[in-house]
Amino acid sequence: MIRLRRPEEAIEEIAIAARLDPKNATTQIVLAAALSQVGRLDATAAALHEALRLDPTSAAAARDLEQVARNKQAIEDEIAAQRPRVQQAPDDPDAHYRLGLAMAQSGDFQAGLRELRKSIELRPSYGPAHSESAAIYYQLEDYAAAWREVKESRALGSEPPAGLVAGLTHKMAQPQ
Repeated sequence: MIRLRRPEEAIEEIAIAARLDPKNATTQIVLAAALSQVGRLDATAAALHEALRLDPTSAAAARDLEQVARNKQAIEDEIAAQRPRVQQAPDDPDAHYRLGLAMAQSGDFQAGLRELRKSIELRPSYGPAHSESAAIYYQLEDYAAAWREVKESRALGSEPPAGLVAGLTHKMAQPQ
C-alpha cells in the first residue's frame, strides 16, 4: 500500500500487524514510514520511540527519529518565518497559504485550515489551497468536506495527490 501511494490504508494494515506482533520493532519502523507520508510527525516519532524501546540497538529507528526531529525543527522555522509575512501583508493569499501549510505540517490542523481558508477567501480560485484543505479535512476525518475541496480543487485545475484521493475513496465514496 505504501508503494501504491495509499498510506492511510497502509497505516491501517500495519497497525493491525503491530497489534498481532507487539514485540516487532521493524513493524513500528514501517508504521512510522507510512505515518510520515501523511505528515503525522508526532505519531511517526511515537512509532519510532516504540521501535527503540523494543530494540534499543535499531540504527534505522534512531536515524529516522533524528530525521523527524530535523523535519519538525524545519517546520517550526518555517512557521516562525511565515508569521511575520502574514502580519506584514495580511491580504496576501500566498503568505496565508505558506503559513497554513507549515501549521498543518506541524500537526496543528485547525490553525493550518484557518490560514488556508483565509487564502481562499482572498483568492477563491486558489486551487492548491483547496487541495491542501482537502488533505487537512481528511486528517480531521471530515470526509464530506474533503471531497468538496477535492471537487473544487479539480474544477480549478489543481489535482490533489493521488494518495489523498485513494485514501478518501477508501473512507467514503465520492459524492455525486
